[in-house]
Formats: sequence, C-alpha cells, structure tokens
Amino acid sequence: MKKITIEDIAKEAHVSIKTVSRVFNHEPNVRDNTRDRVLAVAEAMNYRPNLSARSLASNKSFIIVHFHDNPNPDYLDRINQGLHKACRAAGYFSVNEPLPLTNGSYAALAATYLTSFHVDGALLSPPLSDDPALLAVLREKNVPYTRVSPQFEKRSSGATYIDDKAASLMMTNHLIELGHKNIAFIAGPSSHGSTIERTAGFLKALETAGLSVQNCPQYSGDFSFRSGLNAGQKIIESGHNVTAIFAANDEMAVGAMMAAMKAGLDIPKDMSIAGFDGSRIGDVLWPQLTTIRQPIRQLSERATDILLTSLRTSETDIICEELPVTLLARGSSSVPKISS
Repeated sequence: MKKITIEDIAKEAHVSIKTVSRVFNHEPNVRDNTRDRVLAVAEAMNYRPNLSARSLASNKSFIIVHFHDNPNPDYLDRINQGLHKACRAAGYFSVNEPLPLTNGSYAALAATYLTSFHVDGALLSPPLSDDPALLAVLREKNVPYTRVSPQFEKRSSGATYIDDKAASLMMTNHLIELGHKNIAFIAGPSSHGSTIERTAGFLKALETAGLSVQNCPQYSGDFSFRSGLNAGQKIIESGHNVTAIFAANDEMAVGAMMAAMKAGLDIPKDMSIAGFDGSRIGDVLWPQLTTIRQPIRQLSERATDILLTSLRTSETDIICEELPVTLLARGSSSVPKISS
C-alpha cells in the first residue's frame, strides 16, 4: 500500500502543504473550519504523522516527560492517564521516568536524564512538585514544566492542585459529625507537602470541635499499605479508645482496615476508617472505603494542557487552577458503637 504523505492530505483537503503542517503541529493562525477539514481528511486516509520527520523539521522532540517518585501505583496510573490523553490530543508523546531517591537526588537524576534525552517539557507530580533543586535544574536547562499538586509557591509555574487542608478538614468533620471524639490520624511522609496541609486540616477540625489532641493520636506513614497496616496495629494496641482512623491516603487506610480485621474488629461497627484519594481499591473493598476523591486524572490532564499551550503559543502568563474534591461517605464509616 502507498504510504500517505502530507502532500496527499494537502491535495485532498485543497490546502497548502504548509497549512497541513501547521495543523499537525497545532500552530495558531489556522481557521477552525480549515483545521477540521484537514483532520477529517487525515482520519479518512488513516494518516499518522512521522515523529522523526516532525522533529527534524521543527527542532522539537514532541515528547513530554513525567518525573515522579511515588509508591502508590493507582495514583501514578491516573496521573499517566491524564498525561497521555492530553499529549495524544496535541500530537505529543508521553514518557514516564521514575527518579528514586535511593540513587541520588532528584536534581542529579533529572540532570543526567536531560543530558541524554531531548524533551520539550516536563510534568512533575508529588513529591517532585516541591523539590527546589529539581526546579532549578529544569530552569537552568530551559525545560518548561508544570506541576501537579504543589504545596509551596504555587504561582511560580503552571500548576493544578486541590485544597488539601480544606479536604482533610472536611473528612475529619464528617467523622466528628458521626459522633467520633477519639480519632487517630495516619499522616503521609514529610517529603510530601500535602502531609503538612492534611495534618493541618485534621488539627483544625479538632480545635474547632473542642476535641483533645491527646485523645486523637497522630502516626506517621509513607503512603504505602504496609505503613498503614503498621500504624493501624499501633493504634489498636495504644489504649487510646480510638473509634475512628483517618489515613492521609487510601493505601494506608486499607492497611489500617486489614489491621482492624486482623484484631477481630468489625468495620464500621467497632472502628470507622476513612482515606484520601478516591482510589480504585477503595471502590472494590467491602465495606467500601469512605474517602476524599480528588480528580487525579483531571489534575494531570489539565496541567499537561497548560504546558502544551505554553509550548505552542509561547504563553507567558502563569496559569494555576484549583480543582474541587468530593467526600464519599460509604460503608467503612458510621456512628460509633460506644460514645468515647
């Protein structure tokens, strides 16, 4: 079969080769009806742009890299879904590159990668979103970037985020309104800015409700199932008469559920448990996990859109957008059996 070229597309769409090139490179100054006609012809002729040819012609790689270091596979999967969707719609390719701290600093690892590979931009997810050395390397190498869920200096770059403090406050208030007075909190790792905000929201809810911090112990985790299991076991053995556990992500909440079940406790009759993220594992458990659902895929997709728009138009305005969250009150939380 004859290989379809942009010359064939131009001839069939009755436009110039330059116009076809502008459409495929998502350049401005192409009328909407012309763009639609070219894309319709390309689809009908089953045309796929040649990445190598596009790169040589434009001195671009058409690649966006996602730098990450996160132990939560569900979170990463949804980040990558949003990145891939936005890149594909814009004619770009997405690459996922882990930067594990076991091999050095984020900045050093990223510098090595960027020396070896040419990318047009980078997407950063927590905790890399707030790593100042990494951000400095990207600026030094003139690599445009956007960030998902940064906690500090949000408006120093394009970003999408949620209000972690308000979301944590919302969940803690939900447990308090059910009648819980002894609520344990499992925080995330200190390297994540969200840990500070979610802890602050928990403490603010306790203060507003007049609850004792001593009766609402805090434990540290690392966002993994294992850390939630270990913290859950400590909470149950602590003697604090805890009737509810709020974990700063769903993986740790599920670990706490396993600890409660292992101890012979009924959920939610003996122990209410809540999480944060709205991950798929919370949907398939029984009882289903009460959680804060944050729009992770949409956060990633919109952050990538912001980055791609700046690449195509040389947009200089910094766009930062907050997206809403949803409280899912489900089977793992209820009124406490005995008022504490």
